Parts: sequence; C-alpha cells; structure tokens
Amino acid sequence: MPEHCTLHGYLLATLCGTLQIQDRIGGAEVIAVHSEREASAAETSLAARQDLKTVVQRVSEDDLNRLVESANLVLRATTDDEGQFCIEQPDYAEPDYAGGALDVYVVIPQVPYLQDGDRQARALDEAERLFLGTYRPAASGDDVWTLNLLLPREVYCTLKRQADVWTIVGRVTACEAQVPIAGLLVTAFDVDLTQHDNLGTATTNGAGHFRIDYLGDLYREGTFIDVELFGGPDLFFNIEDSDGNVLLDEPRSRGRADDRENVGPCFCVELCVPVPVGPQTPVPAVWTDVGKARFAIPDGLSTNDFDADGYGVAGSTHYAFTGGALKMMGSVPYLSDPYTVEYRFLVSETPGVNGGAPPSAASFTRTVGAGADADLFVDGVVLGRVIRLAPSFKIVKVRARKADLDPNGWLDIKKAVERAFVEDPDVTPADIPGFIGAPYGGWDPDVLLALDTRKLAPATSPGAGLSAGDNVPPSEEVDVTDGKVALRFEIRLRNTATAVTTDLPASGTTLNALMLDNTNALRLLEMVDHTTDACQPLSGSVDVAYTVYHPHLSSVNVNVRSNDGSFNKNLDDVHLPFSVAADANGTDPMSNGALTINTSQLVPPGDPQQPLHRCTYLVTLGLSWRLHTGDGGVALGDPQTTFFYEG
Repeated sequence: MPEHCTLHGYLLATLCGTLQIQDRIGGAEVIAVHSEREASAAETSLAARQDLKTVVQRVSEDDLNRLVESANLVLRATTDDEGQFCIEQPDYAEPDYAGGALDVYVVIPQVPYLQDGDRQARALDEAERLFLGTYRPAASGDDVWTLNLLLPREVYCTLKRQADVWTIVGRVTACEAQVPIAGLLVTAFDVDLTQHDNLGTATTNGAGHFRIDYLGDLYREGTFIDVELFGGPDLFFNIEDSDGNVLLDEPRSRGRADDRENVGPCFCVELCVPVPVGPQTPVPAVWTDVGKARFAIPDGLSTNDFDADGYGVAGSTHYAFTGGALKMMGSVPYLSDPYTVEYRFLVSETPGVNGGAPPSAASFTRTVGAGADADLFVDGVVLGRVIRLAPSFKIVKVRARKADLDPNGWLDIKKAVERAFVEDPDVTPADIPGFIGAPYGGWDPDVLLALDTRKLAPATSPGAGLSAGDNVPPSEEVDVTDGKVALRFEIRLRNTATAVTTDLPASGTTLNALMLDNTNALRLLEMVDHTTDACQPLSGSVDVAYTVYHPHLSSVNVNVRSNDGSFNKNLDDVHLPFSVAADANGTDPMSNGALTINTSQLVPPGDPQQPLHRCTYLVTLGLSWRLHTGDGGVALGDPQTTFFYEG
C-alpha cells in the first residue's frame, strides 16, 4: 500500500447476514466523486446503513464514463486480493479532497472464491457497474479518510450466480447446548438422479463456522438429463470428527426439503450434531484471542478484531501491542490418563497479511520458551483454575512455569495442573479427579501463555538529548514494520504410555501479522522565556515550545489554563490539534519552538475566552497513543509546566 492514502478502506460483500460472514472483493475499481446531493450517509461503519437507496443501482458504462468526465474531483483505485483499496490523490489533481460527501461507484469484473485455501476469482461475462450510494468518509488523520463499502447480500449473490460461483457457509453446534464445535469435517452433497455430487469438505473453526466454495459445473456433473441447468443444488450434509466418527449423516431426502431444494449461490445453514456438552465434557483445544480484552484472531472467514497490517481494532482505534506479558487466550482440555495435551507458540519475523495466505511454516524459526528464546516465555501467568463445589468449595490456580516446558517449548497442561496441586498446601495431586469430575466444576482454562513483547520489539527512546521545540531528525524515527511478527499455534495429543503424538485440529492456527511497539514517547514542553530562568514572570507575548514523537500517537493537544479558571484555551498550529484513528505507517514528529499563547490582547469576536491577565497559568501537553497490553490501553502522563503572567 502506498505511504499516503487520501481515501482508503475495504470493499466487502455479505455472504451470510445471520452469521455476519463477509467476502472480500478483489480486482474491483472503486470510483468516488464529489456528491451534489443534499442528503448523505452520516456513518461509514459496516454495521450502519450507508447508502441512500434501499437497492443498489446498476449504471451503464457510457453513463459512468460521462459522470467521471464531468466531475470536478475523481478518486479511483483498484482493490487488492483482500478487497483493500488505497486512493492516493496525485499532487497535481485539483481540487484536493478535504472531506465531505462522495457518490461511490464500483466496477466489478470478477467474483472471488476459495479453492484449497487459496483465493481465486472467476470473471463475469461483462463487468458490473454499480452505484453504491452517497457516503461521508470518516477522518483518520491529516488529509486521510476511511471508507468501508459493503455490497448487500442480494446484489452480491446475483453476481455470484452470473459467475457461476457458489458458496455454502454455516455453523455447527451441539444440538442440546447450542455450543459451537471446532475441528469437525463438514461435507456437502447435491442430490442427483444417479450419483450424488460431492461439493466439497471444510473444517469448522473455533466459532463452529465452515465455508465450502464450488463452481456450478460441479453440481451439474453426473446427471444424464441436466435437470439442474437453470436451478441450484439440493443440499444434504455429512459431518465427521477428526477420527472419522460420523456425527451427522443426513438422508438424501433432506435435500428435497423446501429449505434445501434448489438453493442459491449464497447458502447459509445452521447444523447441529448430537454431541453431549455438559460440565464434564472436555473443553475445546483452540487459540481464540489475544489479551484479556479479547482481540479475536482471524479465523479464515474474517479478520475479526485485527486489521490486515496486524493492529488490534477496538472501536475505531487500531492498536499496536506492547508490554511484558501479552496473553494468548484460548482453551485446552484436561484428559484422562494416558493422554495429555501439549501446545506451543512459534514466531516468524517475516509476517504476512491478516486475511491472506499464512507465512510458510518454515519461517517460524523462533519458539517461545525454547533455547535462545526462553525469555520470550513469561513465567507465573495464571492459565486457569480447577474448581470444586462439593464437598467443600475450593479453587486451585494453575500458573505457567518454565518447568512445564520441554526443550522444544511444548507446555504439558496436565503437568502444569499437577504441579499446581503440589504447590497448594490444601490439596494433593490425588485430589485432581475430584475436581476434574466435579459437577459444574472442573477445569476452567483461560490463558494459554504470555509472551514478553519487549524481547521481540525492544524498547527505544527516540530524540535523546533534544530540547522542547527541536525538530526530531529522520534518523530518530521508528520503522513500525520492525515490530511486526507472525504467531503460529501448535497443539497436539500425546499418549504418555507410548509417547505417540497426534496433531489436533487447531494446530497450525496462525496470526499472520501482529504489530508490536515498545517505543517510549518523546514529550518535551517548556516556556520559551523560561529557558534561562524558570521563575521569571512573563509579560507581553508569551510562547511555549514543544516536541512530540511516537510512531503510534492517537491525539496531541496543548492546553493553557489560568488558576482562576477564567482562561482555558487549546492552542492551534500546523500540527495541533492532532487526532488519528488508524495510521499503519506511523506518525510524523511534531514540534514548534515558538507557539504563541496570546497573539493579541484583544478578544476575537465570538471568542468566549478572556485575554491573558495577571495570574498563574498551567500549560499541559496532552497525549494519547495507540498502544495496548492486550488487557487494556496504556495511559500516558501529560507533561506540564507553569508560568506567572504579570501583564
């Protein structure tokens, strides 16, 4: 992506509204022109309605060309494979876009689908040109605007039918408890006159979701008389666990039911399997989130709480992660002898793009807790609790210890639990069965382990030796990509009697990009006339100097307030006030050696503030940054200084 995007965002399409599953539309052209409409969309979030019309409008090629030729401002770009677009307005283009309503059009020449995990696309006979509505992009920095576009399901499924690209998305739960089940193999079949067409197989993720893509030719094959030439498939499903046990085997007659017959190219289904889920059923073995704040990792169908570049997204803020204990959240079962579950995390310093293909397994050359990377592992973090309600209520905390790791970084969860029962004076390992098998008690996992991000992205302090008002030299600026890594989760079942290990379904789960940053913020503030005498009373024109730098700033302002409260003013210059929602390329340094507080003793018309008067004043350099520990945001103290104004 270019370093600067005037307008950036994603072009997405709804596949299944009930499950909130969306597709990314690559290879499409996004065209935005100044809107002359009186009304416009007030919000640009995907959850909010963005277009003025209830139906997206088709536009002819000639009409679109005439509109573009007559517009006084045209912003256009093509989406990448992940549906992301970046419109970099040329310097010579007039007028500059500075916010405001835009009429947005898209030209879609192809429809995406997944084949063996890779993103493919099939061309339409003729590109579709659509007017998506009038939008008001959100400001996300200086001269940077964000706009996310969403094709309604009805429109997108029409395009899929034209391209003869068909998709089944669904969720598998336990029938009684309605709990999603991961690691199941779902196969879709089409009822045929002779031989039922196998449309494909997919594995459910941690949310129980699966996706099967196929081309229309597949379900039409094998029919002596092509009765489905103009219709859709008639679907029934088979579900097996990883050991090949059949959990659901629908009869072919199910495909002739009204809700399964002649389905469209976007089919959404809820399936359940008769698997008992109760207090004593082992928890799933899966990595789900980063941090106690629960930044959900990408799951193959969505990037969830991460953007493509590795930032954790909360609200409209894109956070880099920091600190000495970034927790990896998930669950691991405690199994009966002779079985146990082992897991580990590996790090790659050649990350990919979230939502794209994962980095190769060979690139994960660092193992948390093993060898030279032993100090990546944080000792003592609570993994979960073992609980018993009767005959007496008791909680045993289980902590991750380096002693629980083997030389290759594998953490044995049973070993960790048993050690916790040794360390707790009130219980012994002999008590474990009474806890694990306790009704409504048992093993309550939460954290898999924690890693010290400072060992992957060491702390630095840019601008050492500078004074307030000095410029930060380019050599001191931080390249944020230096802190980007990928994480890979591996988990296996081990038979302690035979030492045989078997990978579990979640093994190989990858967070393609994770942005880390432990840079210290540069925050310098000083009254210009106090450089030689900090006690000197000031009069006349009063100036303040400041220098600020951090690659992930969120906001900056300078406030001046009198002790009596009658003067309270935020100062402005070319940098201030500064506010950014997401800036993946970092934040430029900001400085001013002579920011004037009172340019005139006269109060401007309509200004409720009073001019400086004889009083003591507090000057505050207010900052916030986009850093998160995974458990919570990181607060920055605000540098302050004072001066006495004698008039």
